[in-house]
Amino acid sequence: MIADLRNSVIFLHGLSGSGKGEIQRKLSEQYFAHGYDTVYLSSGALFRAALSNPTIAEQVRRGYFPDTLGAVMPGIESAFEHFVKRWFESEGKAVIILDGVIRRGAFVNKDGVAIPSQIEQISLGVPDVIKKLVARNPDFAKYFPEYDGPNSASEEELFAGVKQTLKESTHIVADVLPKDAEAQMKRRADKEIISIRTQLQDGVTGGQLDSGKMQKIRDYISRLEAVLHGGVKKEGEGLVYAPRTEWDDEVDKNLYPLLATEVKQIRENIAGTLGLERSAALTASLESIGVFTDLRDDDISPIGRKTRIDNYIKTKEKEGKRIFEAGFATQALSEDLGFQFAPDGSFRSEARNCIAITNGQSRGIGLDQFQTKCEFMAARLYGETESRREIIFGGKEGQRINREQET
Repeated sequence: MIADLRNSVIFLHGLSGSGKGEIQRKLSEQYFAHGYDTVYLSSGALFRAALSNPTIAEQVRRGYFPDTLGAVMPGIESAFEHFVKRWFESEGKAVIILDGVIRRGAFVNKDGVAIPSQIEQISLGVPDVIKKLVARNPDFAKYFPEYDGPNSASEEELFAGVKQTLKESTHIVADVLPKDAEAQMKRRADKEIISIRTQLQDGVTGGQLDSGKMQKIRDYISRLEAVLHGGVKKEGEGLVYAPRTEWDDEVDKNLYPLLATEVKQIRENIAGTLGLERSAALTASLESIGVFTDLRDDDISPIGRKTRIDNYIKTKEKEGKRIFEAGFATQALSEDLGFQFAPDGSFRSEARNCIAITNGQSRGIGLDQFQTKCEFMAARLYGETESRREIIFGGKEGQRINREQET
């Protein structure tokens, strides 16, 4: 039954830089050590793939942000199909990790159109994936009988089953307080910048990249780093770059709009240097020369970081006090899943499948402590997945008995 997959599906939630990458690494290490395959899919990779569609790319260039997951559903369905095939072929030794895919609950857009929750949108696509697999290989029907023959369920029942399974799957929030969020994002951006420089140097050393052109790209990356760390000052009506010794992470808020424009200009210059459309995203431009990164404009720009944080956790001032509200990008956590939003801007849960892993300097949590938390959590989840696998694939007779006991 589709419910048999719930212990093998893991969703990650949280801001950029909150620790999702570390969680994913510890999960992958734990499952790999026990012979499991791990299928990993991030919202960033899905979005970049969607931008290969000229229509979507033009919409994004004009500032339109899609209300639904329609543009990325082909990628989700493809990854889910690959995961289910590996799960079947390996007798359950496969998991899928989806990073940042589910954020919004149901809402009404600015045109008055009711948009289903993102869990519902994914749930509508998964049944077709299972049907396709069952049609290709009748043996799949042993594990998904509701999709074949006399036991076949209705479309409504299949949808409801997938939706419930996704809700009951493992959901992990990398929980960072608002006061720590920007610092975490900047640390992650620093890591991405270091990675970009290393990849550029490797490309030049290996002869794959032109050294002259790559020097220009390195110069632009250095400018992005200066913006990130307050190394750009206002002079007259424009901006000037200060020596590294004069960088100041405390940026004047009046400069935020100018810095956002500067980041956009740098990104366009990088695209132009590489012979691409100036509207190309930074990730797409760098990937065109074999340099892979998740760095975005709004990781660098102060106003961009603030906007992204507000999308997750809104900070308001009321009677001289700070008040926190869940943003639209964490709407699904409290509306569709088992998380509660706390007044201090954190997420909590008493549901076993909904896990909040705290992180951040203000809580006194360093990298070593966070890694230890992730390791314990990964070990626990592996144990639960393996226990479930033994029930499902414990021999035909054992499987039949266990299914009867469950029902």
